[in-house]
Amino acid sequence: MDRDIIKHLVQRKPFKAFEVGVSAGESFEVKHPELAVLGGNVFAVMTRTGEPRTIEPEMVWIGYEHIAYCRPLPKWEVPF
Repeated sequence: MDRDIIKHLVQRKPFKAFEVGVSAGESFEVKHPELAVLGGNVFAVMTRTGEPRTIEPEMVWIGYEHIAYCRPLPKWEVPF
């Protein structure tokens, strides 16, 4: 996926949460722009993984070439 597409999704105002799917079949939710970092060759997302999704957050680094899709998340409520 092109870096400029991800940049647009992270920087748009107002921000809209989205999901990033990767070639390995996993997907990661980006619920706030401060939870994402655009690098030169990678996109980093702070996320929670595992079941249930209550464990400590971790940073996931994704090469742009491995991003298969981006799609909007349904409207969600802030859990705090």
